[in-house]
Amino acid sequence: MKALLFLLVAALAAVASALTPADLLSRAQALQSWMVEQRRELHKVPEPGFKEFKTHSRIVRFLESHNIPYRFPYAKTGIVAEIGSGKPVVAIRTDMDALPIHEPEGAAFRSQHEGWMHACGHDGHMTMAMGAAKLLWEAHQAGELPPGSVYIVFQPAEEGGAGGDIMIQEGALEDVDAIFGMHVMPHLPAGSVHTRPGTIMAGALSFRVTVAGRGGHAAMPHLNVDPVVAAAGLVSALQVPCALTFLGIRNETAGSVHALHSPKFTLDEGVLYKGAAMHASVAVNYLRTYAVPGGQAAAAATPAQEPAEAEADEEEEAEAEEVEAEAERKDEL
Repeated sequence: MKALLFLLVAALAAVASALTPADLLSRAQALQSWMVEQRRELHKVPEPGFKEFKTHSRIVRFLESHNIPYRFPYAKTGIVAEIGSGKPVVAIRTDMDALPIHEPEGAAFRSQHEGWMHACGHDGHMTMAMGAAKLLWEAHQAGELPPGSVYIVFQPAEEGGAGGDIMIQEGALEDVDAIFGMHVMPHLPAGSVHTRPGTIMAGALSFRVTVAGRGGHAAMPHLNVDPVVAAAGLVSALQVPCALTFLGIRNETAGSVHALHSPKFTLDEGVLYKGAAMHASVAVNYLRTYAVPGGQAAAAATPAQEPAEAEADEEEEAEAEEVEAEAERKDEL
């Protein structure tokens, strides 16, 4: 029985490992029309940071229609969708807010909120994250997702307001091991992916931390508080990996050539499925690479072992009854 259970778990692991980037790209391509529709609906309702109420509602409707669990609110309108369970935990992040820019006449799905426009591609970012969520949820339901969890983080107030920081302070990323983000880039060829290790965009942040200890005798360290050890642990704990990737959208035929934050900005919708597939592939690869030994697969095997354990218990009980009966017969003699 145990050998059979081992083979079953191994077979399930083999199914999970069979999910490839090519599979996800093919499945994402089949969602392209749906993704274009989602993006255009989001484009119609651009909203300021912390006031992305219609955007929030649309995302919630999507998650609920697919029975994808989620947590909210974070930073007023932020959402964290959860797919899978256990460790490791990898997150995919998208922004939600728009810019105070007047969108020119032209597109049938032009902004319905006068003076506001998705001129930085956040409608596309959300659509690709939703597409990735759909792909990953369906893979999870089919038993194809490696053990672990994928969080889809919808962050408000990226364009000023530090929505991401507030989400972190409120615990949205409390158990996240790594997080990945992506931004469309109009000067890079449509569909191309660009990233690099280390610093990739300009930014500056500084902070001061004071770690207080308590002195004592070296021979009795258990009575002391060593600030050096505490500070070293703090540095290690703060090292959460983060990666930002650019997805090129430059396509002269589609008119996707104008800079971000421009009223002429246009997003080449042909890249939507590619972005969704890339998000999903990154998440699957992370789960597979950093799988926790004895994680979800081991946990899944536990219920299946219960009948075998019950069977053994029954055998032991029968043996005990036989021993007791034999003892009674000897007493009678």
